[in-house]
Amino acid sequence: MSASSLRPSSFIVLHDKPKVQLTLGSHPRQWNIVEGHDLYLECRVDANPRIGDVVWRLGGKDLSPGRHVIMSNQSLVLQRVHRHSSGSYTCVASNRIGETESEPLEITVKHAPACNQSQTTVYAASRHEEVHIVCDVSAQPNDVTFKWMFNNSVNKHDLSSFTSSGRRSVLYYTARKDTDYGMFQCLANNSIGAMKTPCYFQIVRAGPLSSMYNCIVSNVTDAGMQVDCQRRASLAAGANSAPPDLVAAEASTFRQRNSFQLEIRDALLDRLVFNATSEAPSFAVSSLSAGTEYVVAFFLVNQSGKFKLVQLKASTLLASEERLRSG
Repeated sequence: MSASSLRPSSFIVLHDKPKVQLTLGSHPRQWNIVEGHDLYLECRVDANPRIGDVVWRLGGKDLSPGRHVIMSNQSLVLQRVHRHSSGSYTCVASNRIGETESEPLEITVKHAPACNQSQTTVYAASRHEEVHIVCDVSAQPNDVTFKWMFNNSVNKHDLSSFTSSGRRSVLYYTARKDTDYGMFQCLANNSIGAMKTPCYFQIVRAGPLSSMYNCIVSNVTDAGMQVDCQRRASLAAGANSAPPDLVAAEASTFRQRNSFQLEIRDALLDRLVFNATSEAPSFAVSSLSAGTEYVVAFFLVNQSGKFKLVQLKASTLLASEERLRSG
């Protein structure tokens, strides 16, 4: 036996920070992620020394286990994914040598169109004044087709004077008589399906003073809304197209010190639930009840009296709709 064969063997043990790779689950459906499906992610780790728990991140923010979010060993399961689950995912593994974050994995959740809740939903307009109602939706993919409908107590019919591009459609509408005012529905669908709930808009008739203002309700949630009135640009700029009686009325009104008042009543109970005054025609309303219809009245107040700019109806979202929206 040679002397060399009697020498003890030598081993070099390499310690290094983890090597990390983030992958989708192996099921073919994982490559076509649709809202309502489950999403499986796997964090593959090669490390010596051993790692601790894997940290998962979405858009750079740590994820926590919870309802529909399951973390097990080196896997992440998101049950019934929502459109807000889209984004850049990473996993982070660490040992006593160091920490490694995986390359980001972009996840796009496909879904049917849904209304953009921050858009203007109520428009005040005079007779023969063309209104442009903008309907914005979120959708993935954005191969969206639109349909518009008019609905009031007298009739209901489809509308054809609109243009569409991507996830936006604009309706061009002119009210010529009282029965032309009412509710409008914007409906959209894409290759995933049709929207569950239409986008609702309302055109109300403008009074003498409200003809000088554009009053809107936006950012509607299950507990509040934003209400704003702005002077129409053409009148504020003194455009020649402004009717003489409106220009004279505005000149008289704005020589005085003005404030603005917002009153909101429960439409069913006729009960005042919000009353506020401000020097600016802008109100952030909170503490409303979910899924409730309200009568919103906006006033201009000065030493000459209290003048109603517009009165309209607006409804808060159902609590379930708000949870779906916020993800």
